[in-house]
Amino acid sequence: ADVSHPSLFHTVANHIVSHHYDLRTFKPQELSILMWAFAKVWIFPPRLFEKVAIHIESHDRDLRAFTPQALSNITLAYAKAHAAAIDIDHPRLFDRVAEHILSLDDGLQDFGEQEISNIGGAFSKADAIDSRLFDKLSAVAIDRQDEFSSHDIAKLLRWKK
Repeated sequence: ADVSHPSLFHTVANHIVSHHYDLRTFKPQELSILMWAFAKVWIFPPRLFEKVAIHIESHDRDLRAFTPQALSNITLAYAKAHAAAIDIDHPRLFDRVAEHILSLDDGLQDFGEQEISNIGGAFSKADAIDSRLFDKLSAVAIDRQDEFSSHDIAKLLRWKK
């Protein structure tokens, strides 16, 4: 993507990282939008991505405060960074998201077909394969297949297992 002001992105990243900004002041939705904005323009400041990953990995409670859309944005952002071969240390980010989704026993009712296919695609793109997660997402997709667009179905078919 063509970025008209890449220096603005770097300034924001440097401010958050250099000023020891407390990420607890961000709502989960704000964090997810921030990370997706960087990923959308293919700018991946490693220190920012690592700081956010550590914040999410060490979230003192479960990830219920993160909406399905926020989880989708975050996993897609880190998957794009992985695809761009950016060296970002986030060893437990995908594990934490998978653990959270696997802990939900409501049939993923709050997850739309786009979030299901995006999260599955992000895990696949990031080589963060979790067969239990893929089984759960696939089962939900099969149960709700009439709700999935042809685009979302195509994304599902590309999942690695």
